[in-house]
Amino acid sequence: MTTQILDTSSGSVMRHSRCFLSGFRIDERQQRQSLGELNSPRLRSQILGLGVMLSTDLINETRVICGLEITSKKRLLEILAQLLASAHPRLDAEVVFERLLERERLGSTALGHGIALPHARTKDVTEVIGALVQLQRGIDYDGADSDEPVDLAFALLAPEAANDEHLRLLAQLAGRFSDPSIRERLRQADSPSGLLQALNISDS
Repeated sequence: MTTQILDTSSGSVMRHSRCFLSGFRIDERQQRQSLGELNSPRLRSQILGLGVMLSTDLINETRVICGLEITSKKRLLEILAQLLASAHPRLDAEVVFERLLERERLGSTALGHGIALPHARTKDVTEVIGALVQLQRGIDYDGADSDEPVDLAFALLAPEAANDEHLRLLAQLAGRFSDPSIRERLRQADSPSGLLQALNISDS
């Protein structure tokens, strides 16, 4: 299992998509079909389009923390779980945390370049929700990019049924994080609104 960051090459699209799909219990035939669709030129151009807006239905300032000071991956996942759980009264932060941990046991969700994209699924949501944390100092995340600590983490919580919409969303985020200028703006941001603007997230 690989955690390389997505770029514009078809091989990288396949590698990152496979990492995401491993967090969902779908059969091998479905996985091959989804990977094949993600590798098509048409869909790849859609998911890698950095100009595409992400909606605040996915994330808003209440689920963003800027300049957090922590020292461990466990604490980072706990905070991301709390932010995700705040999106809906049915969600329990401890349960979300356990789901994120389960996914990490399958393989690290570190993408490289100091970025992590932890994700999990639950029956308690019907739409994908996100949370974003910017750290003051990078932490060891046990990822492929072991020499570069993680200081930016975007968590996703998806419904139980994995589908192409969720795959496209994950790939869009990974595409944004693969852009050095976006990573620099994220690290320079000094407010939740600044972080969301760097990721091109809007109300529309």
